[in-house]
Amino acid sequence: MLYLHQTGRRVGDAIELPPEARDGTIIEVAKTKTGRPITVKITDELADMLDSIEPRHGRLFGYIGRSSVYNTLRRACGKADVEYLGTHQPGRHSFATELHEAGFSDKAIAEAGGWATTRMVTDVYQHPKGSSEKAADHFSKEATGKKLTRKGATQGKVQ
Repeated sequence: MLYLHQTGRRVGDAIELPPEARDGTIIEVAKTKTGRPITVKITDELADMLDSIEPRHGRLFGYIGRSSVYNTLRRACGKADVEYLGTHQPGRHSFATELHEAGFSDKAIAEAGGWATTRMVTDVYQHPKGSSEKAADHFSKEATGKKLTRKGATQGKVQ
């Protein structure tokens, strides 16, 4: 799940990875859903976690198919008493939303997550949080450094 969240990759791409696709913090995905190869950089934290698991069935993550991933995830969520969300929401959706909140451009998010266009990122995958509060903060006198009258006219800088 951390791999999906930190890279924006699809579960189908992840389960197909052979162990030799990884070299330290670099993972070469030979063929994605869109048919294109992609090079993925992972964090040192994730690399350390991958070092601690033994590949099985000729696969980096050891899963033969998606249903194995989903079943394992359902069991883990049940034991942890947390809501099961599948892999797409905590993976690609949270990847796009978190990078958007961190100030990444839509183009950078699309490139990092392997989307062909920014439209999918903005229309489907980003879920901005607290937009109303952020807008109010932006337009507040603290954020703008200006004092406003009732009609919205600028009276000058706040001292």
